[in-house]
Amino acid sequence: MAGLLGFYLSQSPRPVPWEGTNLSTRSHWWPALEGLSKIPTKARASAERRPDEWLDRISSRLPRNPEPRVEAYLDVLERAMLDGYLSAHEEAALIEVAMHLGLHRDQVAAVHMTFLDAMAIAAWEDGVVTEAEHTVLSSVAAMLGLPRDLVRIALDRAEKVADRSSTSDAFKLESGDQVVFTGELSAPRGQLEELAERAGLRCGGVNKKTKLVVAADPDSQSGKAAKARSYEIPVITEAAFSRLLDSMHRVG
Repeated sequence: MAGLLGFYLSQSPRPVPWEGTNLSTRSHWWPALEGLSKIPTKARASAERRPDEWLDRISSRLPRNPEPRVEAYLDVLERAMLDGYLSAHEEAALIEVAMHLGLHRDQVAAVHMTFLDAMAIAAWEDGVVTEAEHTVLSSVAAMLGLPRDLVRIALDRAEKVADRSSTSDAFKLESGDQVVFTGELSAPRGQLEELAERAGLRCGGVNKKTKLVVAADPDSQSGKAAKARSYEIPVITEAAFSRLLDSMHRVG
């Protein structure tokens, strides 16, 4: 059905007939309703964050992509998901953008997984994932066509990132460190390597001098990932790698 809708949209005149109506409705707000039960959450020492505060921070966790087509799709996805909900209109726009840019299915799936990873990292930032945050993650995964079990995987990865960040000797990248990319990432490997090299990092194969491996699936049993784990080299997601690059830029 999604493919059929995308085809019809590609044949429609621009702007689409309902665009004016859609834009006009954005100036209207839903009335505040009282008496609705609140979603139960885990107790925490710090004040509870507003959902919009959490969602706003996700953009800063998303890796900038050197592949212009993927970056264009990611930009549309970010704007569509700012409220944690993907409307039918926004879904149609994403389909249209993906088709227009010529993105293949694996590239789109990789971008969606990177977005989910970024959400999980943002949720774990204060050390606790509330039930409300978990509900939003599950909902977003479903809207993006990702299997439900990937939410647990993303949260497990994010917890490891949070644990490393909370230590006094937090893991950091420094100029000259060697990194390796593996798997079906959201951009061509050559472009990601160029991005790393511009930050002063070196790219190569997995050996005892490698600082970390960036994988599309950190739980992969691929040769590179397995070899990295045998050397006790961290295997991380693109979203986590983006955070490390950001830290390098702030220090620099």
